[in-house]
This record gives sequence, C-alpha cells and structure tokens, in this order.
Amino acid sequence: MEKFSDKFDNFSAELLDLAYTEFTQSNLQYKELKCYLDTNQERYYKLLNTYNDEDLQFITDYIDKLILQSSCSNRFMYSAGYKHCIRLLQELSVL
Repeated sequence: MEKFSDKFDNFSAELLDLAYTEFTQSNLQYKELKCYLDTNQERYYKLLNTYNDEDLQFITDYIDKLILQSSCSNRFMYSAGYKHCIRLLQELSVL
C-alpha cells in the first residue's frame, strides 16, 4: 500500500508540473529571459568551443549542477509551501 507521503509527493509533483507550464506560458520575465537565451545561444556555444575539452567539460558540468541545484531548491520550496498551507489550515481548524 502506498504511503500518504508518497501520494502527496506524486500529487504535488503533478501540480508543480502544471504550475510550471502555466508559469512559462504567462510570466513576462520568464519569456524575456527565454528570448535572451534563445537569441544568444549560438554566441554562447561558439564561445564555449574556444575552450579546451577539459575546461569545456568543467564549465558544462558546473552550469548543469547550478541549474540542478536551483531546480531541487524550487521543488523543495514548492512542496514545503503545500505542507505549510496544510498545517495552517489545520491550525485554523479548516481541516
């Protein structure tokens, strides 16, 4: 039998995916950043190719880990927000 915490994690992951989709479609700052990244992608890769293989691998790994760290933090905070909301509703005797 699936534990409540596993069900909650699955539920919040599905809602996070939905929220992310809504965010990427409606958030102006996100759209501006995406436009900047798309516009400068070729220049970025051209610049990366000026490094030797070892440095290029380090830069790529570092940026990947930086993005992963941010993603992990965002997912944790999103889930924590749900848990805090539930705790607040319990304190208010709504649940």
